[in-house]
Amino acid sequence: MVTVLYADSVEMGDRVSPLLGCSGFERTDTPARFKEALRKANVGIAAITELSEEVAVWIRDACNDSLRDPPCVVVAPLAIESVQQCRSFDASRLRVVWLEELEDRLPRVLRELRGAHPHPLVCLGERIIAEHQPRAVVTQALTQICSLGGDGEPPPPSVTELARSLYITPSPLRRYWAADVPLRCGPKQLLKWALLFRAIEQRSRGVSWRGIAANTGSSLRTLQRHASDMAGCGLAAAARSPDAVRVRFEAWVGDVERGR
Repeated sequence: MVTVLYADSVEMGDRVSPLLGCSGFERTDTPARFKEALRKANVGIAAITELSEEVAVWIRDACNDSLRDPPCVVVAPLAIESVQQCRSFDASRLRVVWLEELEDRLPRVLRELRGAHPHPLVCLGERIIAEHQPRAVVTQALTQICSLGGDGEPPPPSVTELARSLYITPSPLRRYWAADVPLRCGPKQLLKWALLFRAIEQRSRGVSWRGIAANTGSSLRTLQRHASDMAGCGLAAAARSPDAVRVRFEAWVGDVERGR
C-alpha cells in the first residue's frame, strides 16, 4: 500500500501524518513531485492551507494525469471559496475532508478508499470513451482491448481477430481508430500492452506459462516480444515487477496521448 502526502506547510503535514495509519507513506514537498508520485500510489492526500482556484486546478490535473486512478483526499480549512472550488472535483476520485473534522473523519475516509483500484488500462479506456465519445465500433474495440466489459474475457490476440469479432476488416478499423482515439498509435500497440498485462495477471495467480499462452491465444514467443517491445524487459522479469510495468505503461501513454 503506497500513500502519498503533499502538504503546503510543515504544520499541515505534521498534523495529517499521524492519522495516515500506515508506516510506508511518502511525503512530497512540491505539487510536481506529488503529481509524479501518484503514478505509483494507491492513495494520494493533498493537505492545503487555502483551497484557491489555482490550487484546485493543479489538484484536478494531478489526479487526471495518473492512470492508476488512485483515489485522493483533499484536506483544507472549511471556507466559502473552498466549498465553491470543490464543486469542480470528480467525487469518484477526489474526497474532501475539512480541517475542522480531520482527526475524526480522515482515518475513516482512508479506510474506505484503501480498497480496489482500477487497472490503468481500464482507466485509459474509460477516459477515452468518456471524453471523446468514439463511434460504436471503436468503443467496442476499446471495450475488448481494455477489458471494460467486466466479463473476464481476455483481449483478442491480434488486430485481425479484434476486427473479425467486430464484423469489420482491419483497414477501416485502423482508420476509424486514428480518427476517434487520441493516441499516436494504432490498436496494435495498445493490444500488446493488454496481452502483456493479461499474462502478468495470470502469472500472479500461479498459472503456468503454457497455460498463459493458451488462455491468451498467443504463443510464449509472441508474449516475450510484447514484453520486450512495450516494457523493455523479458516476460518473466515483467511478471516479477508488475508495478514497474504499470509505471512504464503510464510513461508510454504520456508519450503517445495527443493533447497532453
